[in-house]
Order: sequence, then structure tokens, then C-alpha cells
Amino acid sequence: MKNKIIRWTLVFLGIFFNLLNYLGSPYRLSSKDNCVGPFKCYNGYFYIFIIIFVLQVLFVVYLNSIEIPITKLPKLWWISIPFIFGVLFINIYSGNITYNFDCRKYKKEDDCNYKTECMFKKDMCLDKYFSKPWSVFSKGFRSFTTYGLLLILLVSFVIEYFNNYIPSTEPLNFVILNRFGGIKNNPITSSFAWIQIITIILSIIILHTNNTYIPCKYNLPSNWK
Repeated sequence: MKNKIIRWTLVFLGIFFNLLNYLGSPYRLSSKDNCVGPFKCYNGYFYIFIIIFVLQVLFVVYLNSIEIPITKLPKLWWISIPFIFGVLFINIYSGNITYNFDCRKYKKEDDCNYKTECMFKKDMCLDKYFSKPWSVFSKGFRSFTTYGLLLILLVSFVIEYFNNYIPSTEPLNFVILNRFGGIKNNPITSSFAWIQIITIILSIIILHTNNTYIPCKYNLPSNWK
């Protein structure tokens, strides 16, 4: 029973921390071009967080195939998770007011004044001052949530790796094939557990992004630290 509580607590904490990371990130407000591959910042990072979330939901499906958190829940209770948290992600994304403080590239006054974040002064197009939005967390708190997400994902993965396996003396079976209930016995749910490695990799990318964050790198004001 205690192990069951720990497993499910970690899963829901991971989903919550992923949502917090997205809400508090300054790069979701940047419209800089080619920020994440060919995508603008606010699009590219939204895709990364959504991929993490989708893979977390698949991990819930895997866990649910072993034991549901509360016995009286219907078998497909987990469908409510992508609905509730997915709506939250989409609401945050659709409510974003994005900025691109790259005003000096505008030479004409009309072009400059057309941009909300720009003002034309002394024959130059300059950045306006904007205070940091309340929803952008401090770098210290962002570090807490990003390190927290990575730790939660790692611990959850390791617990399942060592708890749910079929004993075998063959190295390949012992290390890979018989983990997470066994690929032969449960090919779909076992793969849902294995692909959590992708969530760990993506969370490391988010952690690196936060640790190397400089506002001007995303064309954001210097006070948005």
C-alpha cells in the first residue's frame, strides 16, 4: 500500500511540476524567430512541454495497467488527466501575450510605433520598459521546479524499473526485455514506460535552458530575470 501511494504521488507531482515549469517560464512569452529549431520561442517550448505531458499520461496508463490508485475508480478514469491538465496547458498558451524586444532593427517611425514593445525616440527605435509579468517565476523558483521535475521523473522511472520485472539469468532479458512487466507479455504498456527516457531527456533540456537563461537571448527585457 505504501509503495502504491509513493508511485502515484510521484506521477501526479511530475505532471504538476511540468505545468508549473511551463507557467513560470519567460521563454513562453518570447516571439523570437528560430528559437527552437524553426519555431518561435513560445511555440517551440510549448511543444516540448506538451510532449513531456503526453508521455507522462502514457506513464499513467502503464501504472494503471498494474494497479489503479483507488480500487473503486472506473478502468478508464485516467482519461480525465489529459482533459483537465490539457485544458490548463492550452489556456495558458492561448492567453500568452508574446514579445520580441528587437526594436533597433526598425528604421521607420511607423514600423517602430506599430510594435507594442517599441517606441521611436531621437530618430531611433528603442525598447519600451515592461515590468516582468507576475506569472514569470524568479530564476531561483524556476530552478526548484526544473530540478524537481527531473528528480521526480528519474525516481519514478527507477522505482518501476526495479519493482516490476520478470527475473531472468539472461543479460538482455534482465536489463531490458523483462523490465516494466516484460515486453513480450505487455508490449504496449511496457513501451509506455520505456519512452519515459524521452521525458527525462526533455526535462534535462528544460533544466539547461533555465540554467543558461539570459533575457536578451530571447529578445526579452533585461529586468525579466
